[in-house]
Amino acid sequence: MPRRKKPTAKINTKLPTKKSILDFLSKKGGCCDKVEIVKQFGLSERKERKECEKKISSLESKGLVQVEGNKIYLIQKGGEFLEGKVSTHPRGFAFLVTEEGVPDVFLPPREARKVLNGDRALIRFINQRKNNKVYGRIVKVLKIRHKVIIGRYKTDEFGRLLFVPAGGGKGPIRLRRPQQKKSVDSGQLLSVKVHRDSNGLVSSIAEIQEKLGDLSSKGVPQKIAIVNNGIRDGWSEEIKKEALELHRRNEKEIGRGRKDLRSLPFITIDGKDAKDFDDAVYAEKSEAGYSLSVAIADVSFYVKAGGSLDREAFERGNSVYFSQSVIPMLPEILSNELCSLLPDEDRFVLVVRLEISNTGRLQEFEFSEAVINSKKRFTYDEVQSIYDDGLNTANIPNVVLENLIHLKEVYDALAHARSERKGLSLDGPEIRYDFDKGGRITSIQLVPRKDSQKVIEECMIAANVAAAKFFNESETLYRHHPEPEPEKIEELRQEAKRIGFITSPALDDSLTLCNRLLELAGKSKERLLIESMVMRAQKLASYSSSEKSHFGLSLSHYTHFTSPIRRYSDLIVHRLIKKKLRNLRSYDEVGLSTESVAVQCSSCERRAEEATREEMAYLKCEFMSRQIGRSHSAIVVSVLDSGVYAQILSNAIEGFIPLERQFTNDANMKKLPDIYSLGQHILIEVEEVDVLARKIFFKLASSKPIAKKEQR
Repeated sequence: MPRRKKPTAKINTKLPTKKSILDFLSKKGGCCDKVEIVKQFGLSERKERKECEKKISSLESKGLVQVEGNKIYLIQKGGEFLEGKVSTHPRGFAFLVTEEGVPDVFLPPREARKVLNGDRALIRFINQRKNNKVYGRIVKVLKIRHKVIIGRYKTDEFGRLLFVPAGGGKGPIRLRRPQQKKSVDSGQLLSVKVHRDSNGLVSSIAEIQEKLGDLSSKGVPQKIAIVNNGIRDGWSEEIKKEALELHRRNEKEIGRGRKDLRSLPFITIDGKDAKDFDDAVYAEKSEAGYSLSVAIADVSFYVKAGGSLDREAFERGNSVYFSQSVIPMLPEILSNELCSLLPDEDRFVLVVRLEISNTGRLQEFEFSEAVINSKKRFTYDEVQSIYDDGLNTANIPNVVLENLIHLKEVYDALAHARSERKGLSLDGPEIRYDFDKGGRITSIQLVPRKDSQKVIEECMIAANVAAAKFFNESETLYRHHPEPEPEKIEELRQEAKRIGFITSPALDDSLTLCNRLLELAGKSKERLLIESMVMRAQKLASYSSSEKSHFGLSLSHYTHFTSPIRRYSDLIVHRLIKKKLRNLRSYDEVGLSTESVAVQCSSCERRAEEATREEMAYLKCEFMSRQIGRSHSAIVVSVLDSGVYAQILSNAIEGFIPLERQFTNDANMKKLPDIYSLGQHILIEVEEVDVLARKIFFKLASSKPIAKKEQR
């Protein structure tokens, strides 16, 4: 008796594919009703229609279509919809900013209320019939920037409870639970959880999370910056457990096969408050010049691709260095202990030995996995005192002192090579802040950069160059700094002329022009202004899997290799170097693709910069709030139709001089750009400071400039 064949499941050929849905939408001009799709593909059964709905929902979640009621819209560049980042304004409106060369789209207050600053949103263009103007209507939030925001509450003239976000980037938001009014004091800083609907739109502020106290309280400015910028803080139990297990490993057994460089007098040179020492250096004379060894903590030995530590490090992207503390990329047991190149402790490293000529040319290099034992932990100040006058050397071994001397000679050679290739010479003074026990700024000083800092900087640059060249066109992660746009360079040239810094029209080369301006500025009072102008003309540096060059350093190949404790990009470069050293075709330890890492690390870097700037802005405003009524010599750094921005010469803090406050006579206001122009020295008085909004207002203490600009 023949076996009966099992019935085969029927394949429903009527169901449209995602591609066929997109193709149909395209043919219909980018928009159609759901009914039209049902008719087009003959979806007569309810089950078929449900399956089609799932596919449409999937397309919507991927940002390919937008569903509004029964209408389906195809999202395409130049179409009816646009995606971008929300930038809010204190007056209640906002703009959608894109990176595709599209002009910013205005969002009126009723739309701006639906989102928060930094949200990534999808908008639909709306034409107003009355004035034929276009604005954006928020459709949905694609990526939420803030779940919790910080600000203070107040009551309006009707007794309603309002929440004023810190930073002045958004107008007051109405609190929907008046019973919470009794639990807080007016003006007190709070963190609150934002309620959103299914499309991510802000519906209410419902839950007070934490009472923070006053802006002058220790740690509050940092807390605001952490929350506002989405900085990850604290560690999960899984992370803590994995880090603790690493601490218990038997490193003597697993360290076999590495080069033993423990006898060499490696040293670390860092700031006095540093704890994460990820680089150590050793230099000696050679026949052709110098041999420089740069040893970098082998973080990739501990942090394996795909583990919980690695995933967390990827999400953080980098350590965030605030004014008085650090939020590390890795748990402190790794960043400050296991991986940190502490003195008199054996540590695993990835070391590069560089052969450098007397003129600073990199002749050859060699990478290897090794173990070292740092002989001394120096601060920059300690090394500088040795370089300046040989002080405090009694307890330092001769081999360590020789290393310091050779490092200085290596620096002199590398600095010569940098000058020859015309790398940007941004050697202006550093701004040093002193704090009291309460975390408030007590004084601000402009201090010249030390040679001891430059020694380490040039050694790290040389090691990074060697790492970039090591790959020789194979896969890695580069640090790319593109050349400025010609328009920006011309704008810089014109600004320099207005200040009185005359440059030859023949200086068409961007680097030559920038360095000539920096040279003319020298150590003058205009130095910080010129440096800021040069920096504004630059494009942002970022990570890339293909672009290798670095304009600012004037290098054809550059990467980041020297800071894997605090930068995820460097950790990936370490993994790729090991892959090449071991001659492996595939290497699971590398983990994610270099392109995805490049995008993530560039984004995290911007986030960290914004957070640290925000914290310092609050601290500087709090400092200046104690300077009300005091006069300072200043320099005009920007002239607008609405007023003048000036920078105090002694501490580099900027404030705004609004014209409507300074002049009541329109004729005088129109003459202001002729009297007070870019680079002009003036005398100002601190008039008002709004710490929460991060705004400082000056007024002119003298009706006339205190110095005339000189041509150079």
